[in-house]
Amino acid sequence: MWSSVGCDVRPTHAEDKCPPCECKCNCEDKPAAGPVQATEPGPAPVQADPQAGYTPQTAEIGELVASATRKMNFDDGKGCLADLDKIHALDAKFDARLAVTRGMCEMLVGRCQEGKQRIARWYQEETNMHPERATTTAESLASMRCREGDSTDRDRLLRAYFDLSDGAYMNKKTVANCKAALDVARA
Repeated sequence: MWSSVGCDVRPTHAEDKCPPCECKCNCEDKPAAGPVQATEPGPAPVQADPQAGYTPQTAEIGELVASATRKMNFDDGKGCLADLDKIHALDAKFDARLAVTRGMCEMLVGRCQEGKQRIARWYQEETNMHPERATTTAESLASMRCREGDSTDRDRLLRAYFDLSDGAYMNKKTVANCKAALDVARA
């Protein structure tokens, strides 16, 4: 009975697997809806100007941040850390701003304690968060990202609670996933 309590085990619908739609309307055939108000011209497009702070390197860093974030969201801690290391090589100061992302990626590769310490320290130093609150925030993120490695019993328990809650309210989980989380919680 308890093995499926709280987990959403509904079947996946076909629309969940549909590719993104592509609009192919012929808007040029339609008349304008009404008069168009003249507006002031906007800013000129941004050009690669090292004095202005924008360079092709900035674009590369932006792409690496997006890539690292995607990898983190798909539980690819190793790939995420590789992207963050490339950012560090390009701009160490920018990399320092990504401490929370790096901490969560460290958790994904089994370095949970290191990741929690990095995140708590960042929240204390950068947002002036109270140390106890920073630690709690880091634990909250750890419940989503810690994977075995040096996870403590508390880390594993919080992960099990997160998995059960995630299965109940957010994402479909199998009965086996829920049973495994319940087994961890009971232990």
